[in-house]
Amino acid sequence: MAKLNEREVDAIDSDRFDYDPKNRSFTAELSEIRPVRFLQPLFTDATDVGFAIRSKRTGRVERFYLYKEDWNGDDVAGWRFRSVDRSLDVEVLVIND
Repeated sequence: MAKLNEREVDAIDSDRFDYDPKNRSFTAELSEIRPVRFLQPLFTDATDVGFAIRSKRTGRVERFYLYKEDWNGDDVAGWRFRSVDRSLDVEVLVIND
């Protein structure tokens, strides 16, 4: 159930990402997760942006917020996200292909 200040965001199915259990991280190229918007406002009372991942195995939805952009010169090379649920130690990298 969503908290009062949470906005509804699009969820991307987990099978559109590669998962590395050793590093507890999901990775995908931007072209693999489009047309879903991945930089959506997460809350009504904050400027955090991100998206959600829906587990294909369990159906559980987790929300992730943008915490860092990777740059290559003047271009964004990728976006890094952490789970809104701080007890879930998982990161996501979306590569700008």
